[in-house]
Amino acid sequence: MRPVIAIVIALGEEVRDFLASGGFTLASREGQVAFYQSPRYGHVFVVEGGAGRRQVEQATRAAIEKYRPSLIISAGFSGATKPSLKPGDLLIGDEAWALVGPESSWERRSALQRHLLSDLERRSLTTTLNSSGLAPAFGGVATVDKLVSSAERKSWLGQTLPVSVVDMESYWACEATAQRNVQCIALRSVLDPLEQRLPPYVAKATEDASQRSIWRAAAYALTHPSDVPSLVRLGTQYRAAKASLASALQALVESDVWAPQLAAKAS
Repeated sequence: MRPVIAIVIALGEEVRDFLASGGFTLASREGQVAFYQSPRYGHVFVVEGGAGRRQVEQATRAAIEKYRPSLIISAGFSGATKPSLKPGDLLIGDEAWALVGPESSWERRSALQRHLLSDLERRSLTTTLNSSGLAPAFGGVATVDKLVSSAERKSWLGQTLPVSVVDMESYWACEATAQRNVQCIALRSVLDPLEQRLPPYVAKATEDASQRSIWRAAAYALTHPSDVPSLVRLGTQYRAAKASLASALQALVESDVWAPQLAAKAS
């Protein structure tokens, strides 16, 4: 019997390819948290809660209470903090770090840290994803309160902390699972490379669902024509990140590699 897996996401757009290929449909809503189920994957549930600490903690706890999973996968996009990572590259967090508060207050000495993977788990993940033609990197994930849009700040994170990507969810999702003794995987697909500055519209769309529409994007482009090339480039990167994330999630949920480990932990 396969273990129950809950995939916790911030934004449905990030896993749209996976939801479509798996036949997932909206099953219910509880406040701002949406629950998706699939007839193809009866042991897998997707829970969408929004970006940021409060939202991801709420969604993770709701997933645990509703489905009693053996494994939580915190999945989504990230920004690269190392020059070697490109759009669509996959990273699995072996450590998660959190910097709380505004950028002006960030310091390494105040960062929170959590170890995520054992050597056995890392080997199992590598085997699973390699068998599907995927080659994920492993590294640290920095979780912050606001979208990091500047190349300078992404570079600072990569130089100050032992992290390869930055997001707004991984640390808090895995912290919530640790409190309930549930296994957590932080799976990130790179959207923006280190050197890229994200247009202000991206931060607005991340934090406010009402901004995520073709009309809002068009209105922004009309009033900010200098950002149009960056938005076009970002669209290509978005498709690459979405596709690789879908492939990785499909490989993980269809694999039996985690079942023996999870069963052993539960006994």
